Amino acid sequence: MSSLEIPLKWVKGRSHSFPDSSDRLLIYVLIDVVACHNTLNLELAKPHIYGS
Repeated sequence: MSSLEIPLKWVKGRSHSFPDSSDRLLIYVLIDVVACHNTLNLELAKPHIYGS
């Protein structure tokens, strides 16, 4: 979860300029992107793990 710490701090710091619903949506999108990115990295790494 360490990869989320900095973006979440940034989102909280800027939350005064966003309504609550947009702030929540931004956090959900951020988590989605990080989760997809991690899944993609795992998929790309599989052939290398099994190849060695």
